[in-house]
Amino acid sequence: MNARTRTALIVSAVLVLLAAAARGWQSMRTTGVRRAAVQPSSVVLAWGCNAHGELGVVPPNTHVPSVVAGLPIMVALAAGFGHSLAIDDQGNVWSWGDNDLGQLGTGTRNSSLLPVKIATLGHARAVAAGAGHSLVLLEDGTVWTWGDNRDGELGVEGVSDSDVPLRVKGLANVDAIAAGGRHTLALLHDGTVHVWGTNGYG
Repeated sequence: MNARTRTALIVSAVLVLLAAAARGWQSMRTTGVRRAAVQPSSVVLAWGCNAHGELGVVPPNTHVPSVVAGLPIMVALAAGFGHSLAIDDQGNVWSWGDNDLGQLGTGTRNSSLLPVKIATLGHARAVAAGAGHSLVLLEDGTVWTWGDNRDGELGVEGVSDSDVPLRVKGLANVDAIAAGGRHTLALLHDGTVHVWGTNGYG
């Protein structure tokens, strides 16, 4: 099942992303068809649909939270329709799951059942994931994107997709990022919002 045919799965959203603080769960949002959680100890747990390895665990679909092995201390998570992203406490970016459009950012189209560190990225502040694309906000305020670009969701001209991170030119001093299924948003320090990608529903 490709990213386009998985679009309908967003209706049955059950992915929960939780950022942990010393006193317990801090925030939550939902998307996709799986769940991932960062415990207060910064251990990543995942459960639900694992059709493309998006849980980061070897077993198939699971209703029981399972530890995503091989990760250092994690501070942030994001999830696309078939892939997942995370940032560790050193600012490195990790990815796993479906990679048919290069959304893992590893320089190949090989999907991965287990987390892989994206060697070309560091000093990350935030990650976001759409249906088949990914993006990261670095500490210097720049935004880098990779994966599907058929609707311009990467913000990069001249490529239909990319399996390596590409810088979104013309963007600087970015404070926050977000991704829809096929569009992308960035909030700048001056309060302005930049949006790109599909606009079929306005």
